Amino acid sequence: MATTGWATLSATVICGRTKEIYISGGENVYPGEIEAVIGAHPAVADAAVVGVPDQRSGESSLAVVQCVSDPAAPAEDIVFCRQRLAGFQIPCWVVFLDQLPHLATGMIDKQWLAQMAVRQDEAVP
Repeated sequence: MATTGWATLSATVICGRTKEIYISGGENVYPGEIEAVIGAHPAVADAAVVGVPDQRSGESSLAVVQCVSDPAAPAEDIVFCRQRLAGFQIPCWVVFLDQLPHLATGMIDKQWLAQMAVRQDEAVP
């Protein structure tokens, strides 16, 4: 293999999804797995899971759910998740929205959801 003496340098800029995984109580949590389970619930139209700061475990999960019609009781969603997920994957909080925020690409704006959760947490005395 001959070389020409030229070196090619490239830089890769990664935005967004690098922080998709979060660590809660020493366990790696993959939001996609939790979203798949929540999305399998018949009353759920769309769902997103984000890691939010937690003093006890580092980060905890916040599930943001868009229902098909009326929001299901949060207890029902938690029971649904408990039957299908490990204990550390169970969302600590479930929030129901009429519409989840989407980016121009059609993906759910998880950064916005995480920022709103942090702002809401700071507002609570």
